[in-house]
Amino acid sequence: MSANAAAKKQKPLKRHPGKLKKMSAYAILAIILISIMAVLFAFPGAPTVYYGDEAGMQGYSDPMNRMPYPWGREDAEIRDFYRMVGAVRRENAIFADGEFYIAYADSDIAALVREKGGERITALINRGDIAHTVYADGKAEELLSGMKGDSFALEGMSALLLKTADGTKIKVVAK
Repeated sequence: MSANAAAKKQKPLKRHPGKLKKMSAYAILAIILISIMAVLFAFPGAPTVYYGDEAGMQGYSDPMNRMPYPWGREDAEIRDFYRMVGAVRRENAIFADGEFYIAYADSDIAALVREKGGERITALINRGDIAHTVYADGKAEELLSGMKGDSFALEGMSALLLKTADGTKIKVVAK
């Protein structure tokens, strides 16, 4: 299945940030994990996943720092996200050997860029709770959702992977 097909089959995350005060600690940590993994998969090299993270397993402390894998009881939403972001990485050669640099970083927003052969993928993460809008001055595709356009919502505690032509300018504005 192509990454685009996987993205279209992927349902919007039920735990999408919004009303964090009403969410369980597990739901908030799941949002953070998913956002971090979206960015980790954009870094050079092979992404490292700690055993069980893809199933929503929790750490605890010794001797229960990792229990046996929860076969049949995985967090399907997290597991499906890992599958999808893995497919996006496999289908975009830029992740294998594209140039990498940090284009922007402040206390809440970071933009990590991969470029090669006229293409660019920008991983944007918002670790804050204020929603932002991301504007592209050309065509863009958000690889995690399959959405295309020139503006995208970057909610609090979320991430985007935007594929654009090399040289496309991106602007992030608080809502």
